[in-house]
Amino acid sequence: RMSDFDVIIVGGGIAGAGLGAKISGKRRTLILEAENQCGYHSTGRSAAFYLESYGGPEVAKLTLASRAFLLNPPQDFSDSGFLRMRGDVHITRDELPAIPPFVETRVVERPELERLVPGIRPEWRRALFEPGCADIDVGALHTALLRQFRRGGGSVEVDTRMIRAERAGASWTVWLSDGSSRTCSILVNAAGAWADSAAEAAGVPVLGIAPKRRTMVQLRVGHSGLAGLPLVSDSNETFYFK
Repeated sequence: RMSDFDVIIVGGGIAGAGLGAKISGKRRTLILEAENQCGYHSTGRSAAFYLESYGGPEVAKLTLASRAFLLNPPQDFSDSGFLRMRGDVHITRDELPAIPPFVETRVVERPELERLVPGIRPEWRRALFEPGCADIDVGALHTALLRQFRRGGGSVEVDTRMIRAERAGASWTVWLSDGSSRTCSILVNAAGAWADSAAEAAGVPVLGIAPKRRTMVQLRVGHSGLAGLPLVSDSNETFYFK
């Protein structure tokens, strides 16, 4: 029998919106979002930087592959790019961090480090400077993805939580928090930190993913030059600030 949708995506954050934007013109697609707006959690609270060295060599390849699109997206997707160059200073007391060889970096000694980060404590003696680091306008990117998704005929339902999902043959039936149900051929778990909850609702083994509280501190300072500082991260990845 005919399903309501070819694909139902659980979660309207950057992952769900990105997949939806790619397939909505080719498949009847629905995004289900439990909150009253898409991108409320991790996407809406992202520290939002593009860093080619982050995550190891394999992740770095994916990051590099996205650079051209983020800098100069197609005109029918966005009128402007999503990156603003900032640079990253990987500071260290001892050994310089290991960075994938295809990521552009240069060594910074203490005198230049003091110019890049005024007031930095003397125990930070050297750094690697990564000029390709940039801020990402996550809100604009997420909005553009949802716009393309809807332009392709995709549907979004907010304030709608998946309660249960069962598969019979080639079709899923998804029961929702308002008591209604939808059917689809493919069910996608893009629920982010709540992916295990979505998996349990669909009778799928969980992966051990749990949402964690994250603390970010925002300071308002009088020195006007501080806004232009590079991203600063320590080589052991215990903290960063920008």
